[in-house]
Amino acid sequence: ELTIEKFYSKNFYYLITASLFDSKYQNKNMVWHNTIYNNKYAGNILIGKEFKLKKNNAISVNVRYMLRGGNRYTPIILSESIKKAIAVLDYTQFYEAQYPDYWRTDLSVSYKKNKNKSTWSYGADIQNVTDRKNLINQTYDVANKRINDSYALPRIPILFIRCEF
Repeated sequence: ELTIEKFYSKNFYYLITASLFDSKYQNKNMVWHNTIYNNKYAGNILIGKEFKLKKNNAISVNVRYMLRGGNRYTPIILSESIKKAIAVLDYTQFYEAQYPDYWRTDLSVSYKKNKNKSTWSYGADIQNVTDRKNLINQTYDVANKRINDSYALPRIPILFIRCEF
């Protein structure tokens, strides 16, 4: 693991993290297999800047980028699934297949007003600002006799008002 951090000073901060790992388990035959979470790596970059305005007011801008290897999965055997009208998994490939890398960029903008005994913030977070389609699951569709892809959440705007006292 690696972490690089600049603590908040001069109205600026950043945090960079990176991890390399291998997530496996050993079965009763003493054979090692991947777990669903054996993505191999994960990382984040978080950067924030605050712009001072009039006395006690500021605008903050924060960007976060996250990246990790895709989760592992056991492939569906389409021809067998069609014959049996149920998802048939290829257990000779148990957690050997891997979805594409998962990555996402989030953006946050807020206006902060400091008062004597409280701080009010008004802002917006936009998760997955690029609207990336991250593949996270596959299922067998019995009615249409095909494999369907499921994706992580699309772009999500979140408006907020926060009071800290």
